[in-house]
Amino acid sequence: MSIKDDFQPYIVGYILLAPNPLTPSPGSKGSDNGTMYTSEYFIMLKKNGLLGPADAADYVARIASCVDSNGLLNRVPIGQNDELDSPDDYYGVADGCIEMGETGIPRGFLRCLVKYLGCLNNVSPGTFSWQSFLARQPQMVCAIFSAAFPSLKNPLHYLVRLLGFPLYLISAIVLLVSCIGADPSDTDARRLAWHMGNATSKVSLMCWLAFKVWKNRLYKTYPNGMKDVAGIYYQPHPDNPYSKWWIT
Repeated sequence: MSIKDDFQPYIVGYILLAPNPLTPSPGSKGSDNGTMYTSEYFIMLKKNGLLGPADAADYVARIASCVDSNGLLNRVPIGQNDELDSPDDYYGVADGCIEMGETGIPRGFLRCLVKYLGCLNNVSPGTFSWQSFLARQPQMVCAIFSAAFPSLKNPLHYLVRLLGFPLYLISAIVLLVSCIGADPSDTDARRLAWHMGNATSKVSLMCWLAFKVWKNRLYKTYPNGMKDVAGIYYQPHPDNPYSKWWIT
């Protein structure tokens, strides 16, 4: 079966993906981190060399359907019942955007970080809460920053990333220490670290080196890398499309 056939049972409401096979129905919510799982699917398409000519635009359209008029990410398409989004989705979407070459969505996130003083509160924009104060994770901001200015040819992007050097330094340090001593069952931390490393390593040599160290440590716990992580996290265990197609 092709990757698209394998993932078909995981598509919720014909838009977002879920971590387990479902019976899709229009408008169904399915999963709290659907934008993250959707990003992972499109990243797998690209890393396996299977990204079609219309797939990048398809990805952008799916994620854009979850971005409100303020530029804030929501867990589900706009118009459905929603709740406060989490850092997980921003990590996944930032990674998906840099893989798909989409800069508009992450630049919108950066504008929101400035406008709302670090709070990405999609339920009540402009309202402070510690849960919505996602700027407390500079490595997440760095992943978004990388997706917003990813060009290796545009000198303006280089200049902007140079101004963001502290973010890349912090992210490299986070990667170097991430998941040290973590229990093998802690797949959440490893998935988030992978997304952050995959995004930032594309534009920062420092993060690229730190990501290599992180991946070497990952292989000591999981011989097949992220395939093994996905085999624990996603359903059915251990054989599912995520564990089949994920390339570390």
